Amino acid sequence: MRSSKIGLLALAMGSIAGCAGDNPDNVPLYGEWEMTTRVTSLTVDGNPIPASRIPQQIRDMEKAETICGEPMFSDQDWQEDDINSRIPGSCTFEQYDVTPTFVSGRGRCSASAMQAQFDPVLGLGITQSEQAYRMELILEGTAQLPGRMGNRYVRAVAVQQGKRLGDC
Repeated sequence: MRSSKIGLLALAMGSIAGCAGDNPDNVPLYGEWEMTTRVTSLTVDGNPIPASRIPQQIRDMEKAETICGEPMFSDQDWQEDDINSRIPGSCTFEQYDVTPTFVSGRGRCSASAMQAQFDPVLGLGITQSEQAYRMELILEGTAQLPGRMGNRYVRAVAVQQGKRLGDC
């Protein structure tokens, strides 16, 4: 059986390991993967931020790409390293569970970006199969935002969907 910070949201969403060949302990297969990443919501104190007001640094994370490799969800340390390579700060999972169809994680991050101090709780949910996955990343907590008095509650949600196109 097979198992598995964001410049305010620098999405930990490029989860592809590019080495040679399939890892049999990991559910998604090695191959050519097409991935699309979107910020699905950003709220401050419960108020949605319209797409036109989402900071460019966050909007720049939205992209589509094709990569030869393997989405590596079976390895908690690899997933943490991948997240931390993409954001200023550090995230650590306190809980990380892998089944053949779902990966869940919960942890804490320490991030400072766009002149905002943000130490959010990290939530991760990945629905996976050999040929496709859907990853949802949620970061939420209080932040000191520039130009605003006091702390604000910030919640950011990003989704990456990937599908295997074939061999590479």
